[in-house]
Amino acid sequence: RDSRYKKWKMAVQRSMGWAAVKVSEQMT
Repeated sequence: RDSRYKKWKMAVQRSMGWAAVKVSEQMT
């Protein structure tokens, strides 16, 4: 459970960070 959660969190953070950067660039 911990391993899976860690992996999911890492993936989500990476995806969120990338999406946030793309959105920020488009918004600005």
